[in-house]
Amino acid sequence: MELLDAHGEAMNSCDKVMHQVGPQHWRRPTPCADWSVRDLVNHLVYEQLWAPHLLAGATLDEVGDRFDGDVLGDDPIDAWERSAADARAAWTAPGALTHTVHVSSGLADATERHGVFMDVLGLGVLITGESGVGKSELGLELISRGHGLVADDVVEISRIAANTLEGRCPPMLKDFLEVRGLGLLNIRTIFGETAVRPRKLLKLMVHLEDHSNEQFSELDRLQVSATYQEILAVPIRKVTIPVAAGRNLAVLVEAAVRNFVLNQRGIDSTKEFIERQQKLMEEGG
Repeated sequence: MELLDAHGEAMNSCDKVMHQVGPQHWRRPTPCADWSVRDLVNHLVYEQLWAPHLLAGATLDEVGDRFDGDVLGDDPIDAWERSAADARAAWTAPGALTHTVHVSSGLADATERHGVFMDVLGLGVLITGESGVGKSELGLELISRGHGLVADDVVEISRIAANTLEGRCPPMLKDFLEVRGLGLLNIRTIFGETAVRPRKLLKLMVHLEDHSNEQFSELDRLQVSATYQEILAVPIRKVTIPVAAGRNLAVLVEAAVRNFVLNQRGIDSTKEFIERQQKLMEEGG
């Protein structure tokens, strides 16, 4: 699912809940500590009111405190409808997702990618590939092996330093993993707190490709030259893994991560093999 489609579904779902709130509900408590239903809705409307200004390039100082305090007035549902409509229009405006947005931590370039973002052996790994290739199933297998989920489907990526990218999950999708045949799984509920991560630095991309036998035989088996993909002008190491029957993709991803870590330490298995082969040929000649 694309980011704007996910945002649209989230807004529609929230709108349905809003219209179920009756006059008797506004002062009732919520799971959010010290917040009544009205307090929670006030916060949601507050967030929607900010969106058009930030997406238009306004700074935090320029917006100021204009939305502080009560923004619901006498008709909370009307306040929600108007703020949600304005926010949705801002998000769907041409170029909205490519603008630079001023946030509380400073000026950050940001984008989003489709895939499954995982913490594998302490390393942030973005799993990409065509729809239906098995990204979410691979993510579930990795989680069952003790690794952590950061985000499924939509991954928000920000450049937090010159050569450093951080990935996180949109709040609406937090903790959820969609698996064909099973639907949405709450990973935190099923596997516990240690199975999810709030954010992770992006270090490695693993791209899954569905190859026929002919294509599989044409691949560069030694991977002599490292492959990179730029995200927000930061080159990220990329490994392509062919998807074929009988291949244990989770083990392959773990091996790719371990090999990447070794490469970062100056240990290159392919280079070592080529040098050993060259030495043997020279000695034989």
